Amino acid sequence: MTDTASEVRLVPRAPSQCRFTPIGHVALGVHPPDEDEKIGLPRSGVTWLHQLYISYALQKGGLGVAAMSKAEHLAKLDPFNASIMALDTLAKEMQMDDSVQKIVYDDRGVPRPLVSLLVPVAYK
Repeated sequence: MTDTASEVRLVPRAPSQCRFTPIGHVALGVHPPDEDEKIGLPRSGVTWLHQLYISYALQKGGLGVAAMSKAEHLAKLDPFNASIMALDTLAKEMQMDDSVQKIVYDDRGVPRPLVSLLVPVAYK
């Protein structure tokens, strides 16, 4: 990949154009207040974690936990000043899609996770 980022933590910067090999990726973002409010979140103080990726070759070594911890720390700082971090994930329908599972599991030689066939029951 090539460094083309024009900002880091919402602070403008000049991209170096240097080539590098990524070992992971974390994306933090802020949604418009109306979007957060629609799903029951406050209109301010919310930072979203949209992507957390650790290279398959480096998984199971604690980097995901460390990256999540660092992302939570950064979300509390300027310019985010978050008191809540929301996690954006794939919709259940996409996670269960056979073509997605083929890419995520089968193509990497990883067994697919067991999924309960039980339907959750809403309790009153």
